[in-house]
Amino acid sequence: MDKEDCLWKLGEKCNILFLLLLVLPLWGGAQILNMPVITMYRFGIYLIAFLLGYYIFSHENVRETPAKYGLPPLLVGIVVGVAYTVYYFGQNYTEDHVLKSFFTNAYAWLMVLGVLGSAKKYCDRQNGFSAYMTKISFGLYVLHYTFIAIPCYYLKEKTALPVWAVYLAALLIVFVCTPLWYEAMRRIPVIRCLVLGIRKKKETQA
Repeated sequence: MDKEDCLWKLGEKCNILFLLLLVLPLWGGAQILNMPVITMYRFGIYLIAFLLGYYIFSHENVRETPAKYGLPPLLVGIVVGVAYTVYYFGQNYTEDHVLKSFFTNAYAWLMVLGVLGSAKKYCDRQNGFSAYMTKISFGLYVLHYTFIAIPCYYLKEKTALPVWAVYLAALLIVFVCTPLWYEAMRRIPVIRCLVLGIRKKKETQA
């Protein structure tokens, strides 16, 4: 439909004001294609976020734009996050009216810009660990939720740990177990193809 990549080229021209205004299509996406029972599955906002990543944030100069402002965008996102927490404290943050609110989506988008900008400016370095994590990032994306949902359920239902301890334990579990599980699964021929999309490369004879 866009063989000349006109839309992709247009995305390269986005300035900081336009990036901030992208909260509007993101908010719009949050209103549609949400699952009725498992409300965390929000295919409208997933689609919009994917398209923004493909057409806009695939450009190096666009990723540099929020980085020019350093920490302030991230600090703004944190302040809005505190206000968001206070406003919705005690409510189920996965309920439909919370997920669809402009407040929720504005907070999410400000934090996205803040994290992308700060990470680009201060953390854009590579070492052995970061190169490895980049290499396995798709596998981590596919597998990580198992190590969030199951431990959190049992920690909440079977222990008397305070909420902050459950979150901390879940964080440690997901960071330790997901790479280990990935390394195990990528060594199982059929599973690695079906789950991770990894096919064994054919060895070429000299």
